[in-house]
Amino acid sequence: MQEEGQAKQHPDDFFDKAFFLKHRVNNNLSIAKKLTEIFLDSYQKGLSDIKNAVETKDAEKLRATAHFFKGQVSYYSKNAAKASLNLEQAGKRIQFIHGRRAVQRKNR
Repeated sequence: MQEEGQAKQHPDDFFDKAFFLKHRVNNNLSIAKKLTEIFLDSYQKGLSDIKNAVETKDAEKLRATAHFFKGQVSYYSKNAAKASLNLEQAGKRIQFIHGRRAVQRKNR
């Protein structure tokens, strides 16, 4: 459900076709097709892995999966790459917090 005052996401917010073609594949449609096929074959698994990491509260898996996913989506969208970076950083912060708590418990 969309919050009041939030802009509605448009599919073009995810996929910047002009950016992808010009800056990622030098307008080579053959390479664009191959890269997109590879991405489409793996992105559902990446999303599923991220969701699983969040649900199981596995910070390392979240960090690693988001890092890998960030590399994939960065070819297509700056916005999706930023979102993946945020997830990766969240995984790092969670690891730090858990590590700090473990040290504090050990020092009691």
